[in-house]
Amino acid sequence: GTEAATITNFGTIEGSLSAITFGSGNDTLIVEAGAKFIGTVDGGAGTDTTTFVGGGTLAVSNFSGFENFAMSSTSSDTLTLTNANFADVTGAAITVTAHSPGDTFNASAVSGSNHVVFVGSTGADKITAAAVTTMTGSSGANQFIFTRAGTNTITDFSHSSSNEIVFSNSGFHLGLSGANSTPQALPSSLFVS
Repeated sequence: GTEAATITNFGTIEGSLSAITFGSGNDTLIVEAGAKFIGTVDGGAGTDTTTFVGGGTLAVSNFSGFENFAMSSTSSDTLTLTNANFADVTGAAITVTAHSPGDTFNASAVSGSNHVVFVGSTGADKITAAAVTTMTGSSGANQFIFTRAGTNTITDFSHSSSNEIVFSNSGFHLGLSGANSTPQALPSSLFVS
């Protein structure tokens, strides 16, 4: 329907094809610890939010149509987005909000005009950029990781003197000898404020 709906999952929600399909309202899905979804989870139209109460590795490969993901405030979480998460998203933008323990966010598989907005907190976050990303790390010692060239903005890099920018050797054709597939931080002496 058109009214805003809220669903809280403490267990398992299962459907033959779809576990949940919201309507056109501004809907909220609250995912508690141990919650599972068997089938797709579609935010529908409107501006929809998924809030994770239980943390850890946040499984969203079957989620679409959610414009906002809020990571758990009680644990360090890992969240990975792909282009499939952008199906039915209003304005082709998803905002991910991290919280204080420090989170790992990976949008390296997001391409095209799909836009990711990452908002950090006081934790030490690791943010792997999409092709189009706006990143705010906040006050933690953050790693901003780039696996390829793109249209990316860090809004507050100088906010923490412990922030790092990490480039992929293969993604940027840096030609560094001895490099491996795991991005490493550049020395802080390369940067001036």
